[in-house]
Amino acid sequence: MAVGNGNEKSGLEADYARCAEITRRSSSNFYYAFMLLPGERRRALHAVYAFGRFIDDIADDETISDAASMLSRWRAELDRVYGGEPTRAISRALADSARHFTIPRRLLRRNYCGRRDGPHAQTLRELRGPSALLLSRRIRGGPHLH
Repeated sequence: MAVGNGNEKSGLEADYARCAEITRRSSSNFYYAFMLLPGERRRALHAVYAFGRFIDDIADDETISDAASMLSRWRAELDRVYGGEPTRAISRALADSARHFTIPRRLLRRNYCGRRDGPHAQTLRELRGPSALLLSRRIRGGPHLH
């Protein structure tokens, strides 16, 4: 049996399903709010949320002894997202969404990867301001600001 686009699609579908599950299990209302959006947009927001959720959990978990190193690895993973070689389910879904909705790397890096000076990166709860507005508008389909 030849491996083709069908198998790749099912792999990507599984990646998006993982992101949706992370969003659903996060005990927030985002999962239910995202349900109101059309499928492609909902999936993209699940991917963005799951990526941010992992980074937020690392930054907020005081039991993680080497949070700065872990955050650095996620920054590198974000570079792989935009370099076309993501290695994780969340990253593969995020890469697909970033391509489809033309999400600039700087928006994700600024909002989720935070500062390089320690483990207290900017967290998902702090996502606001012009960068967050641009990211949200790109995915929701509203007017784009440049």
